[in-house]
Amino acid sequence: MSDKTPYYITTAISYPNGKPHIGHAYELIATDAMARFQRLDGKDVFFLTGTDEHGQKMQQTARAEGITPEALAERNSGEFRAMGKLLNASNDDFIRTTEPRHHEASKDIWNRMADNGDIYKDTYAGWYSVRDEAFYAEDETSVRDGVRYGPQGTPVEWVEESSYFFKLSEYGDKLLKHYEENPDFIGPNERRNEVISFVKSGLRDLSVSRTTFDWGIKVPNDPAHVMYVWVDALTNYLTATGYMEDPNGPRAKYWPADVHIIGKDIIRFHAVYWPAFLMSARLPLPKRVFAHGFVLNAGEKMSKSVGNVVDPFELLEKFGLDYVRYYLCREISFGQDGNCNDQLIATRVNADLANGIGNLASRSLSMIVKNCDGHVPEPGEAHRCRQATACGCRRPDRHLPRGNGQAAHQPRSCGDHRYRFRHRPLFCGAGAVGAEKDRSGPHGHGALRHGGSRAPDRHPVATFHAGLVGQAARSRGFSGR
Repeated sequence: MSDKTPYYITTAISYPNGKPHIGHAYELIATDAMARFQRLDGKDVFFLTGTDEHGQKMQQTARAEGITPEALAERNSGEFRAMGKLLNASNDDFIRTTEPRHHEASKDIWNRMADNGDIYKDTYAGWYSVRDEAFYAEDETSVRDGVRYGPQGTPVEWVEESSYFFKLSEYGDKLLKHYEENPDFIGPNERRNEVISFVKSGLRDLSVSRTTFDWGIKVPNDPAHVMYVWVDALTNYLTATGYMEDPNGPRAKYWPADVHIIGKDIIRFHAVYWPAFLMSARLPLPKRVFAHGFVLNAGEKMSKSVGNVVDPFELLEKFGLDYVRYYLCREISFGQDGNCNDQLIATRVNADLANGIGNLASRSLSMIVKNCDGHVPEPGEAHRCRQATACGCRRPDRHLPRGNGQAAHQPRSCGDHRYRFRHRPLFCGAGAVGAEKDRSGPHGHGALRHGGSRAPDRHPVATFHAGLVGQAARSRGFSGR
C-alpha cells in the first residue's frame, strides 16, 4: 500500500564561486539515491538542491575576473544545473538565493527573529574567514608561517565593523535539550558529539550582518547592512516550501524537512545556528541533519595547487554515469571520508559489476538457454507433495501441478510425481549494438546479422546473454587510465 506521507530531503546549496567538484557530485548522487528510495517506498517526495550565490567570496572572485557578481552567479549556477542533469538527479526544484522569492523569505525570517527580541546592533571585532564565510574565536585559530588559519585550515583576517548580532548565547540550553530529546537530530554520532561539545563550551552571540561588502540581501530597514551569508543561505530550505508565506500553500506540507544532507565541514551552521534561528522565529525544526564525509584522492584532500582534483565532468565522460554513481554509493561508507580516482573506480567496477554481478548474470542466463530452451520457468501454484517422504524427494517444493502451457522440454520427474513448467519468453531488447534483425529464426524471434554476415539463429535469451557477456568483457578492459 502506498504511503503518501510528505518527505522533504535537501542537499546543502553549493557555493558557485568556482565550478563543481567531485564533492558536490557525491552529495547530489547520495541524496538523489535516498530520494529515489523514498519514492519507491510510496512517499510524496520533495527533493531540493541549488546554489548559494551571495557573500564576500563571490564578490571578490567576480572582481578578480573583471565581471559582476550577478554574471558570475549566472554562469556558475548554470554549471551546477548542468552537473545535475548529467548525474540524472531527480530534484524537484533548483533554488538560487538571488531569486526574488528567496529575498522575501530571508527578510521574513529576519523580521521574525527581530520581533522576538533576538537581534540587536553593535560593533564586531574578530577573526573572519572569507572562504568559509564564518567567524571564529581567537582560540579556534592558529598561526603557521606568519599566517593565521581557522579550524577548517582556511586563512582568517581581522574584521572590525558595525554589525547586527543574533542572541545565540541564549539558545545553548534550548539546543542541548533538543539534542537530548531528539537523539537522531544529528548524524552520524561523531558529528553529534562534536556539536554537543561545541555548544557545551559556551555560545557567543553571532554577527549576522556585514557592511564591508554589498553583494547580499539588504537588512530590513537598514540597507547599509547585508545579511550574514548563513542567515541568507540556510533560509533557502524554507523558501522552496513557501511555508512562511502561506502555511497552507501547495508545498508547505513538506516543512519541516525530513533530512538535510550536508558536508561535515558545515555541520555547525546546520545543527547549531539553523535550529537556533528557527526557534527564535517560532518555526518547526528539521527532523534530521546528516553530515557526509569528504571525498579524497589517495587519502589526500583535493587541492588545485596539488593537482589532484577530480573533475566530475571528466569522470562521467570517461566511465559513464552508472559506474560513477555505483562507485560513490558502494565504496564510501556514508558519513565517513572516502577516496575516488580513476584506478579505484576501475577496480571496483571490475570486482563487483564485471566479475561479480556480471558473472552471476552470465551463468544464470547460460543455464536458462541450455536447460529451459531460452525461457524463464514460471511454475504453477506450488503445493507440497503428499508422497514426498515416500519417494525420497529432497525438494518437495518442486512437485508442482501440471500447467496448461506447453513445456519446451520433457517434464522432469521424481519417482511417479511429475511436474511441468509453464513458460514465458524472456524479454530481450534490441540485442547487441550494431546488430541487424533477421525474422527467419526458428523461434520466430529473429536471428542477428553482424556486418552483413548471417549469425547463427539465436533465441532472445541467447542474444541478451551475448550482449551482457560483451559488456562484461568490455568492463574487464578498464585499465584506470
